[in-house]
Amino acid sequence: MVQKIIIKLSCLFFLFFSFSIPLLAETEEEPEEVVEIIEKGKKGLSLVAVPIISFDTDLGIEFGAFGRLFHFGNGSRYPQYDHFWALEYSRYTKGGQQFRFAYDSDRLIKNIHINLDVVYSEDLLAFFFGFNGYNAVFSREMEQMNRAFYRYQNKSFRIKPDFQGHFGDSPFGWIAGVSFMHVNPGSVDFARINRDKTNSMHNLPDDPNMYLFNKYVNWGIISPEETEKKWLNYVKIGAKYDTRDFALNPFRGIFTEVMLQGAPSFLFNYFPHAKFAIIHRQYVPVVDKRMNFVYRVFYQTTVGNSKVPFYAQPLLMSSSETSSMLQGLGGARTLRGVMKNRVVGDGFLMVNAEFRLKIFQFALQNQFFDIYINPFVDAGYITKEIDISKQLSQLSEEDRKTFFREGKQGIHASAGLGFKLILNHNFVMSVEAGKPFDKRDGDIFRIYLNTSYTF
Repeated sequence: MVQKIIIKLSCLFFLFFSFSIPLLAETEEEPEEVVEIIEKGKKGLSLVAVPIISFDTDLGIEFGAFGRLFHFGNGSRYPQYDHFWALEYSRYTKGGQQFRFAYDSDRLIKNIHINLDVVYSEDLLAFFFGFNGYNAVFSREMEQMNRAFYRYQNKSFRIKPDFQGHFGDSPFGWIAGVSFMHVNPGSVDFARINRDKTNSMHNLPDDPNMYLFNKYVNWGIISPEETEKKWLNYVKIGAKYDTRDFALNPFRGIFTEVMLQGAPSFLFNYFPHAKFAIIHRQYVPVVDKRMNFVYRVFYQTTVGNSKVPFYAQPLLMSSSETSSMLQGLGGARTLRGVMKNRVVGDGFLMVNAEFRLKIFQFALQNQFFDIYINPFVDAGYITKEIDISKQLSQLSEEDRKTFFREGKQGIHASAGLGFKLILNHNFVMSVEAGKPFDKRDGDIFRIYLNTSYTF
């Protein structure tokens, strides 16, 4: 398995460098209008707004919009902004919806960087593939019998203010924050999703036992208390080392965070627990102003043996939010190409690496644009499994063989290519496509549309 991954990666990067060398050989100077924007800096407000529209067979038509508002002040710190606001709303015709408000600034409070994130999400078909990676069997046959077999319903509301600061003028700093989250998980509401469908062939099965989430509840792997409405409230402290030249789109530097996050009982947590994380990112210039190599090493684990509710296991720790998505390993923000939330455990190690090559830049109506491509490789590994041995011992032999596998954990890896359109060094429109190396993580290319870098 590892040898196959190495061979595939070698081919990927050979093709990338074969393509990129002619581009890097072009030493064309920056357009005059681009130089003028950089030298003068942008002042005042800059607004970006984009509509959202899509279609899903089960959820219906999605419609909405998102906007980004930047305040650059007098322009002396450009491309760094003084204040940033984000607003998103989208809704499916069958009821699933998502709302997000975000605010980010290092000027509201002197010497303190504040990030506020407010999200309401109603996901009628959230992903659930079980626990412990490859030890949870992914069956394409089950999915063909019921395309929502690996889904459940999750409604959540979260308020998350984060604070950061530096120790004097040094690159060392502190991290603190809290998070208040109300969750309401449950089984797929197939009656709601089947409503108004003219062809019964497209209906989801009305048998609750045809959904993996319900099986985990019936088997006792997910406790009844985990399916009730609950609060999940965290307190976070940490330290950081940050030498990045620019936070949102760095070209060089190091950014390392060490964080401890606890859900204590005095904050009304039914399942008290704690998580620890170390996140290291490095941005290495390869060709000045044109290409760099970047990587992230992300380690997170549960402290001790406290029970963590299933809906908290996929959550990744962070010092500030850049996305409304709440997800674990697998998907647009972690292992691109791997099925969303495919890799869930009590602890994990993840590595992401990519080259970022600027292929074009231009100015239009006093706006500065960069176009990048980024070939990437992602890999994840479960370092601490969720203990479900007691529940497995009580299952029938048929269920154990059908839905579980014993053995050592394996590497979940993927690779792909991304395309970025960056406005004023701050707003990123991203399109990425990735595919896993192992069919147990999915067997198709997955395409992601996002509004920031993965890391």
